[in-house]
Amino acid sequence: MISRPIIDDANPDWETKETDKTKNFDWNNLASKPIDSRQRQLWLVSSLIGNLGILGFFKYYNFFTDSAANFLNLLGLPISFPILQIILPVGISFYTFQTLSYSLDIYRGKLKPTKNFWDFALFVSFFPQLVAGPIVRAAIFLPQLLTPKTFSQVQVRSCLMLFLVGYFKKACIADNFSIIADKYFANPEIYTVASAWIAVISFSIQIYCDFSGYSDIAIAILIGEIKTFSSDWNF
Repeated sequence: MISRPIIDDANPDWETKETDKTKNFDWNNLASKPIDSRQRQLWLVSSLIGNLGILGFFKYYNFFTDSAANFLNLLGLPISFPILQIILPVGISFYTFQTLSYSLDIYRGKLKPTKNFWDFALFVSFFPQLVAGPIVRAAIFLPQLLTPKTFSQVQVRSCLMLFLVGYFKKACIADNFSIIADKYFANPEIYTVASAWIAVISFSIQIYCDFSGYSDIAIAILIGEIKTFSSDWNF
């Protein structure tokens, strides 16, 4: 619906002619029917509300209902809301923003909506980037699914080197610096100011190498041909 042409740019004399083909529901006929800018914005807002609403329900329902109940009790209204034992889906924040980027790319005209549900599902739930990223725009990911690939095109050495760099950042650097940071933050009152600085710097290195390492690993798996990395890293 978001991808339908804007009525201002379409033929002003455009009208639907009922034929044997259009008497029944036809996606192609619907997609070619112009709409005005306000309708496109409403469809975009509906997509954003739907995605963020699901995320908000799973992550913040109990928090908001508990806060609302406490506020109403302060006003003299003894109201309580049911507390739900919600199981948070793995990676819900990540694939929520993936679907948001898909809608925004279509709205901005950078991408045509895919007609293959499985391609869309693969884009949203691609496992190498599911939990820690990186966020990949649909306009970059989906067109690659339409191009035939062979194993001979994959730069195995480059991908393997980038994977190992990411693994080193995560397993060797981030995990070892986390020991220092965790030890300090467990009992900060027994350490000196110098120790505090060491802990803060260690934690910063841990966070950076954690995310950077995960991202390197995901990119190495995600991209079959990483020519930009090859030129930068001289693999």
